[in-house]
Parts: sequence; C-alpha cells; structure tokens
Amino acid sequence: MRLDETFDLDSIVLPGTTGIQTYPLPGQVGSSFISQWAGPAHQASSAGTPYLSVAVFPHAERKQAMFNFGQGWKDRFCDDAHAIYVTPPSTPHEWKIDGALMVVMLSISMSQIQAVIEELEISEDALDLVRPLAEKGYADPLVHDLILRLWTLVRTGTHCPPLFFQSSLVCILHSVASKITQRAGVPPKHFNGRDLQKLLDMIEDRISDNLSLNELAAFAKTSKFHFIRLFSEATGRTPYQYIQHRRIERARLLLMTTDQPVADIGLSVGFGDAPNFSRTFSRQVGMSPTQYRLRAG
Repeated sequence: MRLDETFDLDSIVLPGTTGIQTYPLPGQVGSSFISQWAGPAHQASSAGTPYLSVAVFPHAERKQAMFNFGQGWKDRFCDDAHAIYVTPPSTPHEWKIDGALMVVMLSISMSQIQAVIEELEISEDALDLVRPLAEKGYADPLVHDLILRLWTLVRTGTHCPPLFFQSSLVCILHSVASKITQRAGVPPKHFNGRDLQKLLDMIEDRISDNLSLNELAAFAKTSKFHFIRLFSEATGRTPYQYIQHRRIERARLLLMTTDQPVADIGLSVGFGDAPNFSRTFSRQVGMSPTQYRLRAG
C-alpha cells in the first residue's frame, strides 16, 4: 500500500467479536509498536501498561466513548475527523463504548516521551503532565495521518524508511509535548528565516545523499526532537516528506531539460533504484517519468 493512498474508512467491516493485532515497529524492538483493535459495543477496564499510547479511531458507529481515569466518567470522544487520544503509562482506567469501534494505537516507551520532556526543560513530574491529556481527545491532523500511515506500512509488511519512521515518532511525541508546554507556560521556539534558508540550501546541495535525522538536526544545531517540530512548522512537511518532494521536483526539471536516461536521473536525485524512483514519481506526479518526459517535450 502506498504512503499517499487514501484511507477508505467507510469500507471497514468490524468483526462481531473482539479482535486485536500487534505489529512491532522497525528499529525499536521492545520499545514502540502499533496495535489495531476492532469490536462491538462493550465495557471493560485496564490496570494500565508501561507505555504511553496515542490512538486514533478510524471508525466508530456511535459518537460517545465514556472513560474513567480515576476522576469520574467523562466522554472522551472528540468530534473531529483527525482526533487523537493519549493515555499515559501505568494509569488504571475503565471505559464504556456504546457502538462498534476500531482503534489504531501507537505504544511508546515512557523513556522516549521523558526524553522530549527533558529536552523542553519541564521540571514537573512527567506523568502528572501527561495525565490530563487523557481526559479528552484533541485534533491533530498531522499525528492522525502519521499513525495511520505507520499502521498501513507495518501491517502490510512494507519497508518503512528509517527517516520516515524517526520523523513520524518525533512529530507524534512533539504533539504531546506541545500540549504539555502549553500547560507549563514554556514559550515555543521557531526557525528564523536565515537559519531555515541555510538548512534548505544544504538539503538541495545534498539531495542525492541519504541524509539522516541526526545529520539534519546537527546542522540546525538543535536536538532531533526540536528539529522535527521546527522543520514541520516551517515547511508544512516532515523532513522525509520535504526531501522526497524536492527530489521529485529536481527529477521533473531534469526530465524536461536533459536527455539523461530515466534511471540515471533517479540515481542523481537520491533514489537507490529505478523501480523505486518510478513508483515515487508516479505517485506524486500522476504519471511515470517516461510519460512525463513525453508530455513535457
């Protein structure tokens, strides 16, 4: 399944009995994983897990999800198509769902969210800061989309590019951290115009290289946690999405202005093999590189 493929949520058929599947994420053995669950209306409870979970509800027959995190029953359902739901680790809770539901949940070790909190220099206890976020879902289109795309990749056995995975995880953690900083009164940081342009120029100069998140963050002289948030806010794309976009733009120019073979153009803009270049180009442009060259000519 392609990264940009539309999710047809209306086509999901929920089973009559509870079903759950869990998928480990690459490079994070014993740390982060994604689970999907689907089932009918029910009531249940949990003693909590050692993970911070960030969930989305791709399909819900009803518009109510009553949860009790120790402060009484509250409707957790957020009436937004891009709502996400955070549950802190080691937190007992119970719930009542009044209709069939599908949940996709990313589980992250607390050490990873703790690292973000420490990066933001928040001194209060992490659990106390995260726990209030559990009371109600909140809208975050980027995080909602990233969780579904990660889920789509791992459940179909598709290779997950390391930079895409790293960028996705850090963006998700920063969404949670940003809510925490709003409560803690930490002022947000932003790239200034000059620093951003230097960074974008560096990416253009090294567009054919396999740039890592650590390299990009080091160039920007910030932590990778801050870098992902700052870059996404400044460009509207994660680093992986931005680099792929610029590679395709460079390839389009070369297809129109040179006679280089298509495979050579793919290599020159950073794609390791011709099939990957052709698939990515077709996905973003709507036609193959060869078709694009013929039409442009």
